[in-house]
Amino acid sequence: MLENKHEYFKDKLDYPAESKDTDYKAAIKFNEASDFAAKLAKHIIGFSNSLLLWLFLVIIVFCSSCSGVPGYRTFTGNQESFAISFSYPDSWQRSIISSYSNQTWTEITYQDYYVIISSEISNDESVNAAAVIQKYVDIAKTQPEGRIIHHDIINMGNQEAQDLYISYRLIFDDYVLGTYTDKPLFERIIVADYQGLTYTIHSSMDLEECESTNQVIDYMIETFRFISQD
Repeated sequence: MLENKHEYFKDKLDYPAESKDTDYKAAIKFNEASDFAAKLAKHIIGFSNSLLLWLFLVIIVFCSSCSGVPGYRTFTGNQESFAISFSYPDSWQRSIISSYSNQTWTEITYQDYYVIISSEISNDESVNAAAVIQKYVDIAKTQPEGRIIHHDIINMGNQEAQDLYISYRLIFDDYVLGTYTDKPLFERIIVADYQGLTYTIHSSMDLEECESTNQVIDYMIETFRFISQD
């Protein structure tokens, strides 16, 4: 009986076929040159490739779900004075949240461009949406080649916000570093008052880059939320 069983298993190894009864652990010498060895190697390689592909797809799905949109990530502030969320490109770098006096802010940068998102405790005089916008209007009027390109009322986080575009020529001579700057600059300022705080999105970039960078800011505004509204 045992001899017949041994012959049965040996036959299965010599001529392998998929079967639940085949004992692949039978004590028979493994022949690397046989067709079975080649088939077994192909099965192992195929299984490994399938596993790697599955892991790759899981990583892609996971990373996409973090931001909601591929190529973007979502920031969520958990401080009472900075309870907002918005999305921005994952190729841009974001600084830590900083606070000083009545202000809280974070900065997002890409190459020479930057966007500062800030909040400040509002008051009736100098800290409110109208006052902040007026400050930048005055800058445009006093700087060389300064002009107001656009000023409108928009929706940001289901709240009314002022949207201002200005440009001027930046001339700066840094005697310490020995550098001299003379170039046209574009700035965009979006300001909204909400629950005792004035929120500002302030961006600055070279004038020729304003179109592409504005697309990023438009998406930030589109995804901007005041968390207390949720």
